Amino acid sequence: MIAVTKVFIFKMNFCIQDIYTLQDFKLPIMKHVVLFFFIPFCFFEIVNAQAKISLGLKLGSTIPGIGLNSSNPIMDGYKNQLAPCYGVVLETGLNKKWSLLNEVNYTTIKIKKNGGQVIPKSIIKYFNLTSLNLPDDLYANFESNINMNYFEVPIMLKYFFHQTEKFNCFANGGFFVGTLVNGNINTKGQGNVYSDAAHTNSITPFPIFLNTNINVQNWLNDFNYGFQGGIGCTLKFNTGEIFANLSGSIGFNNMQINKDDGENKSREGTLCVGYLIHLSK
Repeated sequence: MIAVTKVFIFKMNFCIQDIYTLQDFKLPIMKHVVLFFFIPFCFFEIVNAQAKISLGLKLGSTIPGIGLNSSNPIMDGYKNQLAPCYGVVLETGLNKKWSLLNEVNYTTIKIKKNGGQVIPKSIIKYFNLTSLNLPDDLYANFESNINMNYFEVPIMLKYFFHQTEKFNCFANGGFFVGTLVNGNINTKGQGNVYSDAAHTNSITPFPIFLNTNINVQNWLNDFNYGFQGGIGCTLKFNTGEIFANLSGSIGFNNMQINKDDGENKSREGTLCVGYLIHLSK
């Protein structure tokens, strides 16, 4: 019992250290999220001394090519790009089939659209078009890249549907909350700007540069939440296990603050591998 308690005190210090680190990043929302999710489970694990506790790291990337099919023309047609994700994993065994899975993840959402598209109203001024008599919507051919970085904390149940002495298969699912760290939009191109989607009515007498690199953190909602689930497998050793996890998540909150910049919710798939150390058995 003393050894197990020491493990849990270490884990409480780990959780608190994460909170201070997040405070350095000036993320008060995330600080409270980590407090809400992790501190109660540290106490739960102290009481439940028989639980199997595992702690580890994971690393992977988002799955490219997932399209954003939106009724809003500003966001319709964007596709996810390859981007890194990594995190800390805490797993608490409930019984032989079920466990509780907590994570703190740093993930990047990177989306891209190339070709004819609507110019979001918030970036029109960066193209030096505000002096013109502008219609409600503007169109042009250019490349647009949007990058957003989030801290996310999922809490999920994990079910082992296939188990052998060395190899397990599992499914996991639950909910996550996240907070925005930063956001950036980069556009590249040169051409005319049009007042119609068919690109027949030009409002510029000659082609202009459509190049920008803008910090758009103030244009995005700080808070996100949604569902996360996936499947995976583990290869067990005496003191730990290697795991691979294919997962997907869907956000329930609109990413943009201003509807003129589009309306869409986060949607991504990730493939991660990692290693869990068994702190107790």
